[in-house]
Amino acid sequence: MLFSAAVSCGPELTDPASTNITGRWTSSDAIGTLSDISMNLAQETDGSVSGQWSGIGSPPNPVCPPGLGSAPVGTVSGSNTVLEVRLSLLGAGVFAGQVGDDDTLRGSFIACEIPYPVTFSRESPAP
Repeated sequence: MLFSAAVSCGPELTDPASTNITGRWTSSDAIGTLSDISMNLAQETDGSVSGQWSGIGSPPNPVCPPGLGSAPVGTVSGSNTVLEVRLSLLGAGVFAGQVGDDDTLRGSFIACEIPYPVTFSRESPAP
């Protein structure tokens, strides 16, 4: 007797996530010397993400990450896949996490090789 099993498969973990994270995101969580981080993100259909970030640096000009000043800004690049949201905030570090609901990102932010728990909230979706 020959038996066959039906296997149900979901999407590939590297496929774009079904939730689009385009919009303005903010966090009041402290990430080392950074606080009040905001990101303006745009997500493409392939899951790639780009944008800008800004925050408050206190004290200004810390040893790590260097050169941020008191009002740091930079670019954001990354991806939103079925597995995770991964965002590189140039000059500050890397966020890796997941979409908690349509308006929440939860995860870890690695700055100067130190992980910080962080939650971002969407203040405004894409126009």
